[in-house]
Amino acid sequence: MADNTQTHTTRVFLNDQEAKKELDELIKQTEKLRKKKEDAANAGE
Repeated sequence: MADNTQTHTTRVFLNDQEAKKELDELIKQTEKLRKKKEDAANAGE
């Protein structure tokens, strides 16, 4: 039988500010992607 090996990486934030900063960055990226998606839909893509 073939071996099925998976690797998972988990980041643990010990500093609350670091976690908030990361979350804010993810929110900004999400907003940019939503805007690009909206622009593409309006352009008929």
